[in-house]
Amino acid sequence: MAVDGQNTRTMKTFCAMLIAEGVIPGNGEGFSMRYDDELLYPVATDGGIAIAACPMDGLDFAIPVWVKRHRDIHSRKKGVMVLIFSRLPNTLACAKAGINIPPLLDDFAQLVGVDAKSLERDSGKPSFAGTVIKGLALRNAVLIKDAGGLCAAGDFDDAHAVVQVLEKNCRAVVDMFFFGGGRPITWLDAWLMRLVYRYKYAKKKTPGENSGSGL
Repeated sequence: MAVDGQNTRTMKTFCAMLIAEGVIPGNGEGFSMRYDDELLYPVATDGGIAIAACPMDGLDFAIPVWVKRHRDIHSRKKGVMVLIFSRLPNTLACAKAGINIPPLLDDFAQLVGVDAKSLERDSGKPSFAGTVIKGLALRNAVLIKDAGGLCAAGDFDDAHAVVQVLEKNCRAVVDMFFFGGGRPITWLDAWLMRLVYRYKYAKKKTPGENSGSGL
């Protein structure tokens, strides 16, 4: 069901940005935002992209399958308010490789985590959301084999930053594979960088402001 309001207008602006950047396809698929007990997501209409909503705790069989999967993750992963499924070229290339992506860049260690795990593509099993949530432990992104990268955060700006940093780090991984050079940051160093970054970032947040995904 298409809806209107300030939240939907804001989301429509974000959606247009992601489409223009090539992060998501022109139909808006792969982008969702949670507002309280409602999940907003884009739908393609004859007039362009509209924003639809579904209850977080409802059994709505009319919503797309990808929205049901997003809703499962939103409802089960504390602090996740935004999900973006990136199909940017280097992210997709690494997803097709089916390997865990190590941190080559400092900002990847800080924003994404100690690595980005590669998960097998969803076969439609109900347990897939649980698999994704496990993959997101101490991380803000996972790769889905042959499909792209799922980025999660507590607000749009953070999720968008994760998308950009994931793509940049994947580009570095591709370059390392083809041209050599590059040295992954160790697990311990990456974990410490992320810990320090999140501590400093949390202190900058004003009281009552969303402090991130909690991943």
